[in-house]
Amino acid sequence: MNSEKPKKSSEQTKLDYKSIREEKGFTLQEISQRTRISSSILNAIENRDFHLLPEPVYTRAFIKIYAKTLDTDSDDLLSLYNSYVEEIDASREQEELAKKNARSQSRHKMFVWAGAALFIALFAFLMFFYSNTDTKKSVQAPSPETKTQQEQSGEVDTRPSPQREVTQTTDNQVGEEKTDTQPTTEEQSETRKTEQLDTASTMEQKEPVDTERRETETAIEEKKYVLEIEATELSWLKIIEDDKEPYEILLRPGEKLNRKASERFILFIGNAGGIKINFQGKAIAPLGEHGKVIRLILPGEEESN
Repeated sequence: MNSEKPKKSSEQTKLDYKSIREEKGFTLQEISQRTRISSSILNAIENRDFHLLPEPVYTRAFIKIYAKTLDTDSDDLLSLYNSYVEEIDASREQEELAKKNARSQSRHKMFVWAGAALFIALFAFLMFFYSNTDTKKSVQAPSPETKTQQEQSGEVDTRPSPQREVTQTTDNQVGEEKTDTQPTTEEQSETRKTEQLDTASTMEQKEPVDTERRETETAIEEKKYVLEIEATELSWLKIIEDDKEPYEILLRPGEKLNRKASERFILFIGNAGGIKINFQGKAIAPLGEHGKVIRLILPGEEESN
């Protein structure tokens, strides 16, 4: 019983980086300046808030650097973090499997509903077609015998209807009005000339405005520093442009990033061997080893830890 208690306390002290740091008299900001790791990441490591940390590649490197700075072992905290990552991966696989099953079920339902709608539409079309054929058969022309009987009895009126005469006269009047209202060819040519002159004048007014805008845009672009970054491995970056707020990003292999600044760039790179940098169109020499955290100032000097 007595031999197990100190083991538990020793394991807890190995994982409690905050108490070790306070015993050594360091503040979180001092550790951040030494390791070039942000205070938020160090705070998450101390409190074991693994969900607030970046990708596992960088988190493992940050834990090792922090443990080395405190002169303590990092194996216990790394094993705890690795078990957390395994649980997250397993839960993600279960979620993806559930999503795939839901998608397959939704597709099956969609096919069933589409087939039912197609069947109903086909059935309605056939019913409509057969109903029209039946009505056509029922409505038939009178036989010649009935026509002769109607003519003999005087029931059939062979005179033209007054409505037809009225429609013919109105159609003739409309035709005459249309011929009178049509414009001549001379008027059409004059209107086209005026439209062409108006379009030419508007184009002449727009051209100097466009040239001025282009000149101002090129003048602004010439004053700025251009930075091109390409990732060959998974790499974490923190970029400060001039006096702006820091910009953090995680680049995957093959991804590129273009940034501009007026005075300078300050870069914090989590994987020096996995980044290629072109500054002002010129490639910069290899930055460092794989997994190495460095600080780079452009234009300026390079500092690494």
